[in-house]
Amino acid sequence: AVNGVSNKSPYPAQQLSINITTNQAAPSEVPIMHQVSSTSRSFSLSWPPPEQPNGIILDYEIRYYDKFQSSLLNSSVVQSNTPNVVLEGLRAGTGYVVQVRARTEAGYGAYSKEMLFQTLTDDEYKSELGQQLYLTASSLVGGVCIVSLVALAIICSR
Repeated sequence: AVNGVSNKSPYPAQQLSINITTNQAAPSEVPIMHQVSSTSRSFSLSWPPPEQPNGIILDYEIRYYDKFQSSLLNSSVVQSNTPNVVLEGLRAGTGYVVQVRARTEAGYGAYSKEMLFQTLTDDEYKSELGQQLYLTASSLVGGVCIVSLVALAIICSR
């Protein structure tokens, strides 16, 4: 009890008072992120600007890591001048935890809440690619048929 900290000590209290102020001019948190597209090795994200930018947004910092590693120590960081990014070089069929924050002249705002996004497995990607190829080919054949019918109608009417 006589260790210089409690009020039982015969010595004056040993303490230190520190005042910390935060920079109110830093941008607010980015509210949400959306996954625009995904492949087996990348995904594209977009987000709205912070609700209170408190200045002109200079750029965004995106931090992400494999959800199974679950450690900020193993995270990667990329910069983007626009409110969207394509994260590449990822592993297939893997979930990634992603956060974003904005920067103004006053500095960086707080990181957004952690959000989970997933790359496609190789099989899912091949299946999606096949569907896109089928839709493209069908559209092309349909367009050729319509042009042929129009040309035939013009020839027959003359």
